Amino acid sequence: MGVVDGCPEYRPALQARPVYACTGWGLALVEDLSSAHGVPVEEHRKTVWFALWSHAPAPPSSPWEAAPPSGRTAPVTLTDLPHPLYLAAQQHREALLRELTLVSFTGRPTGVRHHELVTAQDISSRIPV
Repeated sequence: MGVVDGCPEYRPALQARPVYACTGWGLALVEDLSSAHGVPVEEHRKTVWFALWSHAPAPPSSPWEAAPPSGRTAPVTLTDLPHPLYLAAQQHREALLRELTLVSFTGRPTGVRHHELVTAQDISSRIPV
């Protein structure tokens, strides 16, 4: 499998991440799970590719299924939230906003109006850690 982009000047690099980080695991997973991988760079593009082990067993099916909530729902306010859990949630929120922003640049519909995305980015940069 390979992914091609038109930015040969930006090379992939492993990043040090805390274990609870929601992003930044791609290259580490490729390195751990692939039988071979590489990044050939040409004048106007690069390709990040990997090959999986041909003799690996199929992954087990997930026991998790998406299901609508049964019964009533109510908002919950968390107090005395442990700081590492708060940081993990904040990283997740930032990752989701970043991915939504990147998709919006492709011109594909995101389901979010442009001004709402701009507002979310503005608010995100003002939420204290």
